[in-house]
Amino acid sequence: MLRIILSIVAAIILIVVAVAIVRSVVSMVLYGLALLLIGYVVWYFLSGAKRSG
Repeated sequence: MLRIILSIVAAIILIVVAVAIVRSVVSMVLYGLALLLIGYVVWYFLSGAKRSG
């Protein structure tokens, strides 16, 4: 009985840790994509200004 409770607790802890890791990885990826997009837009505007000027 005790082993079943311990295994259930361990599974819950593993799920919580996995969710936290996935969430942090997803937020890091989204942050990096947003930075890339901002950098690309800034570079595009700067190069466009150089071309027109």
